Amino acid sequence: MTVIRQDRMGWQAVQDALASLAGISLQAHDLNRPLCETSQENPICSMIHALPEGDQICRSQRTRQIQIALDGRETAFFSCPANLHMFAIPVIIPGEDPQFILGGKIYYTHTEFESFQGQGARWGLAAPSLLDALQQTPFGTAESLYEAARLIQAIGKNLIENGSLREKFEERSSQLGTLIRTQSELFASRERSTLFEKLFNILGFLYSVESGAILVTEPYGQTFIAEWAFGRRKELLLNHRFSRSGPLGLLLETGETVSSDVAFEILRMGLPGDIGLVHLFPMRRGQQIQGILLLLDTAIGPEDVRTIEAFTQQISVFLDHLALRENLYQRNRTIELMTDISQVIGVSQNPRELFRAILDKASDFLQAEQGSLMLMEEESNRLSVQAIKGLSKSLVEMLRIQPGEGIAGKVFESGLPILVEDILKDPRVPQGPRSRYRTGSFISAPLKLRDRTIGVINLADKTGTSPFSERDLEVLSVIGAYVTVAIERTAYRQKNEELRKICITDPLTGLLNRRYFQERLIEEVERSRRHRLPVSLMMIDVDDFKGINDTFGHPGGDEFLKTLVLSFRLHIRAIDVAARYGGEEFTIILPQTNKQDASIIAERICKGIERSESLQERVKGQAASTVSIGLATYPDDAATPDELIRRADEALYRAKAQGKNRVILYSPL
Repeated sequence: MTVIRQDRMGWQAVQDALASLAGISLQAHDLNRPLCETSQENPICSMIHALPEGDQICRSQRTRQIQIALDGRETAFFSCPANLHMFAIPVIIPGEDPQFILGGKIYYTHTEFESFQGQGARWGLAAPSLLDALQQTPFGTAESLYEAARLIQAIGKNLIENGSLREKFEERSSQLGTLIRTQSELFASRERSTLFEKLFNILGFLYSVESGAILVTEPYGQTFIAEWAFGRRKELLLNHRFSRSGPLGLLLETGETVSSDVAFEILRMGLPGDIGLVHLFPMRRGQQIQGILLLLDTAIGPEDVRTIEAFTQQISVFLDHLALRENLYQRNRTIELMTDISQVIGVSQNPRELFRAILDKASDFLQAEQGSLMLMEEESNRLSVQAIKGLSKSLVEMLRIQPGEGIAGKVFESGLPILVEDILKDPRVPQGPRSRYRTGSFISAPLKLRDRTIGVINLADKTGTSPFSERDLEVLSVIGAYVTVAIERTAYRQKNEELRKICITDPLTGLLNRRYFQERLIEEVERSRRHRLPVSLMMIDVDDFKGINDTFGHPGGDEFLKTLVLSFRLHIRAIDVAARYGGEEFTIILPQTNKQDASIIAERICKGIERSESLQERVKGQAASTVSIGLATYPDDAATPDELIRRADEALYRAKAQGKNRVILYSPL
C-alpha cells in the first residue's frame, strides 16, 4: 500500500497545497478510481461530470493517455474532450499497483473554449452556464503547464515514492506547506525586487540561506551582475561581476543546477577564496535562462535541491506573470497614448504645433528629458529640427544634418531604429561623452512614408536609473508611424485646400468666382428666408475699363483689377462676400443687411475707389478710376436669387446710364 492509501487525508492536504502552488487542478488516481477529492476542480469539468454519461466522456480519452504515461514511465500531456489541457504523471513503486497524478485542466486560448461550446450544447450544457464556468477557468501556456508538471513531479511524486519514510514525509510536507502558504503572497508581488525579497526571506527561513543573489546578464558584457542580493555578503554580491567560468560556465553549458565546493572552481567565478560552497539554480523561460539563483555557503541536501529547483521554476512563472502584467499595463498606456496622439492629429492644423505636441507626449510617456523631431528638407537635402524638447530652440533652429552624419543622420540613411543603453560601451556608436546629456542612453527611430524615410525622431536622458529598453524603442517606432500619418494628412489637407481654392476662386483677383458666388447667394437667400432677415446684393462695374486696356494693355488692365480688389477689401465687412462676376464686373453679397445700410457701404466703396491713390497711380491720369454700383435687396426687390441678380443688374445699368461713378438702388420703374 502506498502513502496515499495509508493516509488519504494527509495526501489530500499535500495535493491541495500543490494545486494552489501551481494554480491548476490535481487529483491522485489508480487505474480504477480516484484516490481522493479533486483539488481546485475546474467548474467546466464539474458540469460534465454531472451529466449521466459524464464519467464515460472523460474516461475514454483519459484512460488511453494514462496508459501511455505508465508504459513510458514519463509524464504524458493531452487534451480532454472539452479541449482542456492536462497531464498525467505516473507513480511506479515496485510491488505496488500503478498510480498516477492527473493535473492541469486549463485553456491556452479562448478559441479552444469556443470550439468546445458546440459540443457542450450537444451534451445539454447551457451556454450561459458554460460562460459563467469559463470565468473561473484558469488560462495558461504550454510552457506554464510543463513547468507545473515539473513542479508536481519533483515534489509530489517524490513524497509519494518516499511515503514509507514517515518522518521524512512529515518534514518535507512541512517545508512544502510553508512554500505553498507563501506562494500567494509571492504571486501578489507587483515588482521584481519585492518578489526577490520575499523569495530570499522564505529560503532563509527554511534552509538557513546565509547569502544569495539573483544574477542577470550585464548589458554589452560577458559577465553576470546581481540584480538583487541578500544576506551577509549582500554588498559584495551587488558590486561583483561574475565571470562565465567555473560553476557558472557549467550551468550555462548544461542548463542544469550546479553545486560546487571546489575552491578553484569558485575562484574562477571571481568570488573570494573564503567562500566554500555555491549553488546555482537556473530560472528558465522555456529553454532560455532568464536569471540565476545563487546561494552561498548554505548546506543543502539532494532532496532540498530538487525542491528548490521546482520552486525556482515557479518563481520563473511568477516573473512571467509580472512581465505579462507589466506588458498589459504598458499596452493599455500605449493605447491611451496613441488615442491622445490621434486626437491631436485630428485637431491640430499647424504642422509645427502638431510635431511639438507629439514629441511632448512621446517624451512624457517614455520619461525622456530631451528629444527632437527632424525632417528632410528637399531644397537642402539635409535634416532640420521641426520640434525639440530639453534644449534651447535658438541652438538648433539653424542646425542642418546631412544623411549619414551623426546618430540621427545614420538612422535616416539606414532607415533602421537604434537603441543605445550606454554610449560609452556601445561599439556601434564610437563617440565620447556628450556634455549636454545627463546619461548615455538614447533611442532614435526613422520616420517612414511608405518606403521612403523622411525624418527621424530622437529621445535621450531617460529619468531614473534605467536606460531605454527595446519596448521603449518599439513604442517610439509606433509614434513615428503616427507622425508620418500626420505629415501625410497635412500634405493632403494642403493639397485639398489648394484644389478647393482653385475651384472656387478667380485666379487673377483671388476673389470667389462666379459659380461659387451663385452657390453662396442661394445659401444666403435661403438663410434670410428662414430667419426673416434681409440680404442685399451689389453689382459693380469698372467705368470705361476698355480705355484702361487700350491705354495700358491687358497686363496693365489686370494689374488695375488686382489693385481694385484691394480697395474693395478696405471698405467691406468680414461677413460680406465679394466675387468676380466676369471681366471687369464684380458682386458683393451683404448678409443681414437692409437696403439703407447696404447703400451706405456701396457709397463708401464708390467714393473710396474714386479717391484711391494706388488706383490713380495705376492709370497715371490717362483714364478714369471709378466704378458704377447697382444695389437690390431680398425680399423687398426680389423673391429668388436669380431675380435678385437681375434687379441689381438693372440698377447697375441705370447707374451707367445716369453718368457712371455712382450708386443706384433698385426701384420699380
